[in-house]
Amino acid sequence: MGGHDKMEEKTQRVIGLGLDHRVDHLKQMGVSTYQSWYRHGFTRVDPIEANLSPTKFAQGFAEAADSAEGIYFDLTDLDIRQALSEGPQGFVFHNYTNAELFRILQKPEWLAKTGFYRNSQPTSLAGNLTEGGHSWISAMNTARPRKRSSLHSQSGVAAGPESGSTRPRCRG
Repeated sequence: MGGHDKMEEKTQRVIGLGLDHRVDHLKQMGVSTYQSWYRHGFTRVDPIEANLSPTKFAQGFAEAADSAEGIYFDLTDLDIRQALSEGPQGFVFHNYTNAELFRILQKPEWLAKTGFYRNSQPTSLAGNLTEGGHSWISAMNTARPRKRSSLHSQSGVAAGPESGSTRPRCRG
């Protein structure tokens, strides 16, 4: 009982998203990240299956987002323009975080229960509508899911594992 039960209760209701190297503070808040969604009952997809199949990860993500009472999304180090232009490609190698953000912004019921963080601090979506001079809205308008080969970032923000548009580990 006591404080431990409250931590478990919180873990069971909220999922955390963001670049792998940036979600530790969410875990400290008792938020369940993708490695523990199955264990905490957010999805029926086992993490081993999710790591081997983009389709299974997409299924697990949708189940977790649907069943969570809240979603915490850490935007730290995420190139927003790149995430929104490449997110429509879906859950493919080095694109998981992009796809998560894009799908949340496409589904009003998920967006309504999402809290955004930057540098471990709560932030508003409105407060992050521009990044590096680029509007999220114009990035969303240029995202074309049917033309994968034309999607790329020209935002001037360094890309790669540290700038972080994606999960650094291979899935699939």
